[in-house]
Amino acid sequence: MTRVRPFLLVIAALTFSCEGKPKEDAPGADADGGANAADGSSVDTSSADFHTPAVIADVLGTMRDVAWEKTSAPVTNLTRFSIAPDGTSDLIAVSDTAASVSGVLVAEAEMAASTRETADRLLRVMFKAVEVEGGFRVMSTKHPMYGLDASGGDVVLSDIRSASKGPEAGYLVLTAQESGGAWTLTAPARHVWSEGDGDGGFASDPAWVPKSIGYADGSLTLTDTPASFALYAPPIDLDLPADMNPDGTGRVSNPEFFARDEGPNFLDTLTVSDDYAAQIAARGPDANTAAASESMLDAIEADLKAEGASMRYPAGFYLTWRDGMLARTLVSAGTFDGSVGQRSVPFVYFTNETDAGGAHHPFMVIATYGLPDSLSLLWDIPRPPGDGLGGGYDNESVTRIVVSERHLIKIPLRDYGLVSSLTENTMVGSLAADVQETQYDHHNYASVSATGVAIDGVVVYPSYNNRLQFAQAEAELSTHGMHAGRGLDAHYHSDAHSASGEGLNVYNASDYDGHTHPPLISMGFDGIAGYGVYQEGDTANDGEDVPLDEFAGHTHGAYGYHYHSVSKTETSSSGASYTAHMFPPRGAWAGKINGIPAFWDNNRPDYANAGANPWVGRE
Repeated sequence: MTRVRPFLLVIAALTFSCEGKPKEDAPGADADGGANAADGSSVDTSSADFHTPAVIADVLGTMRDVAWEKTSAPVTNLTRFSIAPDGTSDLIAVSDTAASVSGVLVAEAEMAASTRETADRLLRVMFKAVEVEGGFRVMSTKHPMYGLDASGGDVVLSDIRSASKGPEAGYLVLTAQESGGAWTLTAPARHVWSEGDGDGGFASDPAWVPKSIGYADGSLTLTDTPASFALYAPPIDLDLPADMNPDGTGRVSNPEFFARDEGPNFLDTLTVSDDYAAQIAARGPDANTAAASESMLDAIEADLKAEGASMRYPAGFYLTWRDGMLARTLVSAGTFDGSVGQRSVPFVYFTNETDAGGAHHPFMVIATYGLPDSLSLLWDIPRPPGDGLGGGYDNESVTRIVVSERHLIKIPLRDYGLVSSLTENTMVGSLAADVQETQYDHHNYASVSATGVAIDGVVVYPSYNNRLQFAQAEAELSTHGMHAGRGLDAHYHSDAHSASGEGLNVYNASDYDGHTHPPLISMGFDGIAGYGVYQEGDTANDGEDVPLDEFAGHTHGAYGYHYHSVSKTETSSSGASYTAHMFPPRGAWAGKINGIPAFWDNNRPDYANAGANPWVGRE
């Protein structure tokens, strides 16, 4: 019998307003030692408001209020600005489509005189100065693989950082001078791709003749006579929130660790056994694969019931999650080997294999490239991770770019129950054990690697780093709560929505509109769902009055046991007070993992499996 889907993907009506602050943990919710999680008893789920956040591609189409302000502040490293030909209200913009970025810059007429604009248009007129020898390169904010370059007599946008950059790639070295509110831009040098030892493979072009930047017929040009421009302050605040750098750590000068092309990705041509092939017959949303997934969930539900077991959540919950993941596409040329319009999660499917004793262990399998569909903003991180190759951080290159992953993530559907104490789960590897810490708590009794996956397909790491400190307090995360590890893999350590009000995060204030519960934002590898924060002043959302336990989880109404994003006042190593913003699961797992087949891959959870594995449907 075909299942009537009781819960549908809900895209909230999007309006931008001041972001609410998150509620803090209930008193005592961060106490050390074991404590009982909620009992997880079976409840009626017909009234649960399961919904996932609006996709960033839709968020970019929403309108924002904007007040344009000219600036005369010096252009320094990481300064963001918009450019207007002097005497006009036109703004120079990047041109793109849903699937490509144009090299041609355009003039958006009278934009600096407007008071309402889409988030997309605002991002397209935002540029950023990145310091290089002799000046700075000017990078697109929306597409940070691209910078201003020269082509003939025109200033164009050129791919200078991705795997797709050509042998002709280059960028202008610019300087900016202000006098009486008017700016002149000059290009004393140009750097070209050489794969040598220069600026990340770029070297000075010996044939370059210094030029000034002019303006004619709606385009920036190269000229001997400089034009005058007005610079405007950035219309969207993407600066690092104070909570992400409470000690005011300065930006390190270490060179960037550059990515290399790793060749074909098996997710591009994923194959699975015949039992599951119909679920991945098309990439992204598709009626036929959706029907095949519903049918598989019917079979899973029936098989578990016959064994006296059940799924942790109803089928409609998993279908809502699946729809939410498959809808996401990359809006930014901001990754080494991703492309605008690419599906960040091409497939989500369900398997139903049995163990040697004949018991079923079904999984939701998420095939993800691990690339955020929004901006990563890694270039702005003050102190990103080092590459581990230099014999000490001061001698290492640092990670400011991400590459595509090859993840097949298994989320258990079977309800294996909840732990009764912190240490009931057997950890093959943990943050505590990694540094010989024997006093366990709900932050350090956690994976040395990922603990779950966010709705955009990027994995979630514990709130602590491998030094048992909140990662955000050590100035190693971007405005969006993520960074790249030594393998240049993107992952979240912190919830940026509760730290930043710019509205381009994994979830945002608008995702609460018209709903009775925070949005569904993550899934733990233990099978427990993660939801957004209960915002400060919230008295209407389901379960807001039910305290969270030490795992930052609770049970209420029709939702079953689940995690929430939480915040808590902390003190940094230098004594500065800040708010820790924790993305679920924030550390230890509340769900029992000991009975989950093939949970571990050496000392980390098995979520990057490209080989034969029946649990992901690859015999």
